[in-house]
Amino acid sequence: MFGAVVAVNAQDTTSTQSPATQPSSSYNTQQGDEWGEKEVIAIGDLPAAISTQLQGTSYSGWTANKAWRKEKEGKTFYAVELKKGNETKKVKFDAQGNVVKEKDKK
Repeated sequence: MFGAVVAVNAQDTTSTQSPATQPSSSYNTQQGDEWGEKEVIAIGDLPAAISTQLQGTSYSGWTANKAWRKEKEGKTFYAVELKKGNETKKVKFDAQGNVVKEKDKK
């Protein structure tokens, strides 16, 4: 009987939140691609200037799917993967919300 109580208590300690609702520091991972090493962040952790850009007419109909942050030469850059139907693109921004690069993904 004690073993069953321990198992139940062990299950109660797991988080019921999805990674999108947890603070980014609790699930950050490092990934690398053509952009180099970058840190996965929650969409909600993007700077306000980038969120404003994503809500503008240039990205109307597109949904932010993933986001990353990268430090390069003392500056912070962000990448956002956007989806619209079957189309996917990655847009890279500086910290002020200026588009640095935009690439359609296949």
